[in-house]
Parts: sequence; structure tokens; C-alpha cells
Amino acid sequence: MRLNQRLSQRLNNARNITFLGVGSDLRGDDAAGMLLAQKIEEACPYVKVIYGGTAPENFTGEIKKAKPDLLVIADSAEMNEPPGTVRLITPEEVGGYTFSTHALPLKVMIDFIRHDITCEVEIIAIQPATLKFGDPVSPAVADAVDELAEEIRDSLKTGPDSDKIREARRIVGGDVMKALPIGFEIAVATFLGAFIGYEADLRLRSAPVGLAVGVVAGAVAGLWNGIRIGLKIK
Repeated sequence: MRLNQRLSQRLNNARNITFLGVGSDLRGDDAAGMLLAQKIEEACPYVKVIYGGTAPENFTGEIKKAKPDLLVIADSAEMNEPPGTVRLITPEEVGGYTFSTHALPLKVMIDFIRHDITCEVEIIAIQPATLKFGDPVSPAVADAVDELAEEIRDSLKTGPDSDKIREARRIVGGDVMKALPIGFEIAVATFLGAFIGYEADLRLRSAPVGLAVGVVAGAVAGLWNGIRIGLKIK
């Protein structure tokens, strides 16, 4: 299968994506949305993933707090198609399909979210083979979920913002490496100051004055050297 071009473009262009998995892990293929959410979380750590279960409306506050510009909802839906069929539908089209496991209709939940934040919403509907309680996910649906997860991952990797994500990680990683010698300098100076102060307390029987003075003096010296190192790095 290939992702609908509309979803692929939105995944590529979105800067803040929230993925909402919906369904029950206990009712066969109704777990499709939750399973897809798990795979997206593992493959795309920079995408916020929410496990909505059978009551996704309970997570509207978390979605609003995330303020995504793209909300992707995955759920099993009866579409009178062969098991494993995937269809991308809009919130306006939800009424034409059967999403049976949630108390609040998806359209109502989406309208509630959009009342407070502006975001695009796409719904990935997956045709189940069985919704029987206790059944495992069918092979057709499991294969569809695997393929979907791979395509979503690849789409996000090739999007324009993927370069920004890599650059941000590179900068953060570089900053961490630059900060290591500064932190080491402060830690060592503080330890030495504490050690000298402790030894002075033993000799002069002045505990804990020597230790306290040593810690403060060491920390100040370490901070001063850290500042000097930081200025050189900059």
C-alpha cells in the first residue's frame, strides 16, 4: 500500500505531530490503532504518541496541551472491505463508517479539540477481520499495520523538517559535549575543596567549619575555571 498523498504531504510539512491510537487490545483487530501507535512511538521518537484506548475523549486535554498542527488518529473501522484495507478519511466523512468501541463519536471529539486549537486532522481507518473478545490480531491487519508504520516512518524521514530535526539533535549533542569539561572542572574542584576542608577539620577539630569552607571555596574555584573554559569554547 502507499500512503495517501495528502497524508504524506502533511506528515512532511507538519512541525508538531500528535498520533492518537484508538481501540481495544482485547477485541481482536480493534487493537489495530493501538498497535500502530506503538510502532510509531518506537520508530519516530519525535512524534508525540497517545494511547487513547476505548476512551480517546479522555485525552483531549493532553492533545490540546501538545498543540499539534497535525493530529493523526488511527482506528479500526467497518468499511465493508477486505480485512487489512486501509483508508484515509476526513473528520467530515466519519459518519459513513462504524467506529464501534468508543463512547464518544470521533467527530464530536475532534470538534471539541478544534474548538480550542487549530490543527489538521487525518483519520487512518483499518478494516478488521474480527472484533471478537479475546481474539488475536489477524494476520491481514497485522501486516497492514506493519506496512503503515514503515511508510509513515519513511515519510517523516524524507520530509523537509527531518533535516531540522537532525540539525537540532546535532546542535544539542554538540552543546552537551562542550558542557562536559565545564561540569567536570566544577565537580573536581568542589571535591578537592571538600577533601581539604575535611582534613583541616580532623587536624584542627573544627568540624564542620573546614568542610563547609572547603566545599564553598572549591565550588567557587571550579565555577571560575568553568567560566574560563566556557569562554574559550565559545
